[in-house]
Amino acid sequence: DLGMSRGNLNYHFRRKRDLILATVDVLEARLDEALQRPESVATPVEAAEYIVRIIETFWEFRFFFNGLSYLLRNHRPIRKRYVELRDKVLHSIEVDISYLAERGYFLPEKSPNSFNLLVDNIWGLFLNWLRMAQIESPLSPKPEKQALYDCVTHFWSLCHLWLEPRFALQLYTAFNILLPGAKRPKARKAPTRRS
Repeated sequence: DLGMSRGNLNYHFRRKRDLILATVDVLEARLDEALQRPESVATPVEAAEYIVRIIETFWEFRFFFNGLSYLLRNHRPIRKRYVELRDKVLHSIEVDISYLAERGYFLPEKSPNSFNLLVDNIWGLFLNWLRMAQIESPLSPKPEKQALYDCVTHFWSLCHLWLEPRFALQLYTAFNILLPGAKRPKARKAPTRRS
């Protein structure tokens, strides 16, 4: 709810694509805020807060991200802005991971893996989580604590092999401190062998 009548909205944005491009501007500003890393990562809690802040920003714009297939297929200017935004965010996260690696929190890159591939996988994880969380809680204005916890634990699972082992454990603990009362994601039933 924007607190604005449909007529007023149509007055300011004559075409849907104009509204979407304005949304991308707001999204970019919010992601810039969320991606501001602390001057120094003094504690795993600061690192966990950073990740949670990014995920909550994605949630705030979930309708944009979840409508991407249609939006990007039909509007070249929107596709161009999205690709620029995605590349900017991916670059920022990769720079932050390199920063953490320089301080010993992340292990060095080891070919054929790279921080670039890791960041692409993080982006895919966030987009997939948005789809599932919106399906499960379509009207929730904020991500439910359990959905947020599910995302951060999947993030941790993706990243933990890259993390210095002690920091990995501390980061996992920090997520549990930030999101008290959330339960570990349920394991899916193991597939049975075919005869």
